[in-house]
Amino acid sequence: MYSAIRERSDVLAHNERKKQTMIEKSQLESVLKSTISLEGCTINVRMSKSKVILSGRVQTLVQKGEAERIAWDVIGVWTVANELVIGIL
Repeated sequence: MYSAIRERSDVLAHNERKKQTMIEKSQLESVLKSTISLEGCTINVRMSKSKVILSGRVQTLVQKGEAERIAWDVIGVWTVANELVIGIL
């Protein structure tokens, strides 16, 4: 019985972490899309636990750095992989 309760608790904790990650991802995407300095950029966000992966295209090195800085501002992020490509959109 204790094992079943513990497994249920682990599942609930996992689901809560997953739900929190989805909320953080949608919030990050929203902030990136509403940031004026990133207007016209195509930025994709993937999250895995405490890691954010940015991919897509930006026009300048400054925009690439700004997107990364915004990703670092998300609570719980320990790693940001900035795979953004600089080039004409």
